[in-house]
Order: sequence, then C-alpha cells, then structure tokens
Amino acid sequence: MGNMDFKKLASLCVQKYKNSLDNERERYVDTLFVAITEKDDVLCSKIPSILEQASKCVLIH
Repeated sequence: MGNMDFKKLASLCVQKYKNSLDNERERYVDTLFVAITEKDDVLCSKIPSILEQASKCVLIH
C-alpha cells in the first residue's frame, strides 16, 4: 500500500459524517484526530494537520 494522505481522507470523513446527521438532536460537535507514528507514538489533536506524519490514524466523533 502506498502513502495515504490521512489529512485529506480525514477531511472527507468528517464532511461525510456531518452530512449524515439528520436532525438537531444529532449535531456535530468536534472530531479528535489520533495519529499513530512509525514508532507507535500516539498523538491527539483537534487539528487534522497532526495526521501529516502518521502511519495510521483514528478519528473520534
């Protein structure tokens, strides 16, 4: 598998998640971006730029 642009993928996932919310009770609050590096360091941020150096990532809505 080649290099994945996690930042771009994360932006797409966040937008799709926002679009999937049907009513006022299901509102978007925030996303926590979790980057896992080659050395298995785990970094968390509310800013997607943290994913630029990630080898794996997790998004928490």
